[in-house]
Amino acid sequence: MFIIIDGRPAFWYRGTGIGNYTYELIENLSSIDSNNKYFILIPENQKWRNSNEKFIFYPLSINEEANFWEKCLLGQINIEYPVDVYHIPQNGIGIPLNGISNQIITLHDIIPFKIPETCNPKYLNIFTKTLPEVIKKSKCVITVSEFSKKDIVEYFNIPEDTVHVTKLAAEKIYFPLNKKLAKKFMKNNYGIEDEYILYVGGLGKRKNIIALINAFEKLLKTSKKKLKLVIIGKKSFYYPTLMERVSELKIENDVLFPGFIPLEYMPYFYSSAICFCYPSLYEGFGLPPVEAMACGTAVISSYATSLPEVLENAALYFDPYDEDDILRCLNKIINDDLLREELIKIGLTLTKKLTWENTARSTLKVYESFI
Repeated sequence: MFIIIDGRPAFWYRGTGIGNYTYELIENLSSIDSNNKYFILIPENQKWRNSNEKFIFYPLSINEEANFWEKCLLGQINIEYPVDVYHIPQNGIGIPLNGISNQIITLHDIIPFKIPETCNPKYLNIFTKTLPEVIKKSKCVITVSEFSKKDIVEYFNIPEDTVHVTKLAAEKIYFPLNKKLAKKFMKNNYGIEDEYILYVGGLGKRKNIIALINAFEKLLKTSKKKLKLVIIGKKSFYYPTLMERVSELKIENDVLFPGFIPLEYMPYFYSSAICFCYPSLYEGFGLPPVEAMACGTAVISSYATSLPEVLENAALYFDPYDEDDILRCLNKIINDDLLREELIKIGLTLTKKLTWENTARSTLKVYESFI
């Protein structure tokens, strides 16, 4: 087979869900597949270290001032071989190459259709206008959970057997670090000395961080521990709303927003947290809690959408619409050492089953189904 994969998100958005997925998929396909020929689209002036001679990396010129979704748009490029599969990993955004019928997209979720009020208006406009036509042109859809599959099948009224589930995983850099060394790193590099609750992910409305902030403020009033809440994520259009709430509650010194953290530093943040809290209202998969578990950190999570499917019995769950329930779980996880240790143990076992090699093998089976 001759397979094209749009690998550009691995450069543009490394450290986010779509970027990490694209990078790990290509890396693991190159490790397991020496039979098929791959043509990987990458941005100009970039290189991908790869020893598999079956992988050809094709640089494309782009407008550096364009946003991510505009950069994804493709015109015609010269291909010397007949294309068997053309895979777009970034939710199908990007004009398909002319003359290619075997187009596959990875659609991580359909949040803009299900809860549009939580989306950036520009992203919402592009996504909702483009995706229905992309779905029609696609031979099949890859998604990341059974929950997302059900959503996609029902919303777009397409056959179940055209939607394939390939679950995600934590990258290899995520494993338990020595707690003392991790805490020393946090103190020296970020000035964080107190025990802290960690959140990692987007800062948009859908992530429900306001509810976590409100629950944390209540926790500060009753807990004997000196605690911080560390919220990691790129400062998006919703960030001022979060800061306003923190200011209203007068907890500016207790809630920290370090912004976007380099990928290589993330294991330190996960490993030194007392717990990880994920209050999201809607997830297609939910990778940050899996990364936290891989680092040996106990997780409490919303029970919304795909999260119980992904996290199974390795997390303590709460109702994301009930701040008192979030507070209940925070209190329990912080004060019950045995519970934390048990969740850490179960979480480490779970993450060993979720591997990027399995993701790549499942994806390869989808490719091969076309032949």
